[in-house]
Amino acid sequence: MEDRRRTGDGAGPAADEVPARAGPGGPVPHVGVASGTAGPGFPEPEPDVVVERAPHRPVSCSDLGHPLHPAAPLVRRLLDALFADPATELSRPGAEGTRHRLERLRAALRASSAGLVAMGPSGTACWTDPPPAGTATALVGDLVSDLRSVTGDGWNGVPGRVARAVDGTTVLAVPLARTGADAGRLLVVVRPDPAMLVIGEPLSVVLGGFLTPRDDLRENALEIEIGVLTALRSRFGLLPDPLCERALDRYRSRLASLVMIFEPVVRLDPDPARVGIRGWEALARRAEGERSAPVGLLDVATVWGDRFVVERDGVLAATALRTYVASHAASTWRGRRPKPLAINVAVRSIMDDRYVEELRAAIAASGLPDGGVTLEISEKDRIAPPPGEVWLPSPMGYFRDRIGLLAADLQVNFAVDDFGVGQASLDRLASLTLTQIKIDRAILGHPLAREELGLVVQVAEHALRRGDAPRGRPIIMEGVAPDTAVPLSDIHAVGIRFVQGYLMGEAASARLRPLGRDIRERVAALVGRPVTTGAAGDAPTLPRSSGNAPVGTGPAASRSPVNRSTVDGGTPT
Repeated sequence: MEDRRRTGDGAGPAADEVPARAGPGGPVPHVGVASGTAGPGFPEPEPDVVVERAPHRPVSCSDLGHPLHPAAPLVRRLLDALFADPATELSRPGAEGTRHRLERLRAALRASSAGLVAMGPSGTACWTDPPPAGTATALVGDLVSDLRSVTGDGWNGVPGRVARAVDGTTVLAVPLARTGADAGRLLVVVRPDPAMLVIGEPLSVVLGGFLTPRDDLRENALEIEIGVLTALRSRFGLLPDPLCERALDRYRSRLASLVMIFEPVVRLDPDPARVGIRGWEALARRAEGERSAPVGLLDVATVWGDRFVVERDGVLAATALRTYVASHAASTWRGRRPKPLAINVAVRSIMDDRYVEELRAAIAASGLPDGGVTLEISEKDRIAPPPGEVWLPSPMGYFRDRIGLLAADLQVNFAVDDFGVGQASLDRLASLTLTQIKIDRAILGHPLAREELGLVVQVAEHALRRGDAPRGRPIIMEGVAPDTAVPLSDIHAVGIRFVQGYLMGEAASARLRPLGRDIRERVAALVGRPVTTGAAGDAPTLPRSSGNAPVGTGPAASRSPVNRSTVDGGTPT
């Protein structure tokens, strides 16, 4: 350690020339404080204030991942304190929630005080909470001077800084994630427990994530903790098993609290009597009335890896099946065969026997008939083996065989979800044995949307023409709304017979509701409108089919369409 007396010119050795000082419990890592004048709003330190300047020693991925590393039990102890019951106060929104989290943080670190400093766009700094008195204020001024040089995107991810004075005062400053035009904020903790400083850089990650939760997660105690643990995973990679198990436990609990709503797949026809519901898709929501999916929460699994993805898909599938059976029993369809239910699933879950067994148990418990469940293959995953594996004869061929075996074993169907985005390519449509295809709404905004839709129709019918499928594969256009760029008449004209989305002017619900006569007549009227012109000024000339009948010429083209009551799963309602 090098101590030097502060002088007005700010001269002194560079921060990286000074080693870390030994403190209670072992070495205490620090981040050096750059020399310079204190920022506006902070007085200059008195001449007898000695500031310790030492480089921060971040804990490496391998160190943090070692179960014997001292940081691991300290991180767990800190998390226990931050998220101890009652945790409801952590979920309060806005400034009130921030105040509660600041107080919880101060208590967890056994600090004398904790507050926030706002960095103004012109380099000014001011307290958003009452400042500490005496030496601590001068130390904060030094820390602000050091961080003022960090501008732009470089602010995010900057590790915390620690400064000390000869009277024993210690101040920890943690830059918080910047959002929008925010010039930056500092979390300032005065006199924290020296033992906690041994954690090093992970301490900054934990405190920053606790105080400023991720935008795509809610200010909910479980989601805040999940966000903190996921931030550690993102920054350091390998984590000790207790932290991984803790994250999985919290993730499982939050997933189990989600609710399922059911969006209808609607059959298009110019005849109102033939407009009806073909089936349903299960959609996860934090609450039934919410329109948006908890995307951030669901995507957390991809940061952690296969185990979390499999856990997520298994929990959601079981919830969907359980809720669907209860909703069907309470609907006007009770006593009749349930319509098909679609559930989303990742490629890696399909390849994992744990998911298969969980799904098998959930289907058995639901009592749904064979063929009553369709697994929609997520567009987010590549069909490729993990490191160290080889799929023969090819990745696509191996995966095709896998879903073929599962279809026969579990009596489920498979579909491509969100074609046109992510990994949902034409290769999947042409290579996999599918019972239906879903097209992502993004295609509707393309200049050549009608041509793209027509191409999907041709690819979908190809399996029937070559004799690889007993019937055509229905195509479902997702995200359809009254103001969709491509009208229903054009969607119907290219051969697509099913749509899904905000078509009826009301959100999906946990209740299964039939289409009223007025809705069926409205849909039929939209389908029956004249076909609009394409980008070149011509009406679409793409192949048209019933959605089940073959397209093309030759013997296959003369076959009669499959009876719709069989394909659609019942009488239109």
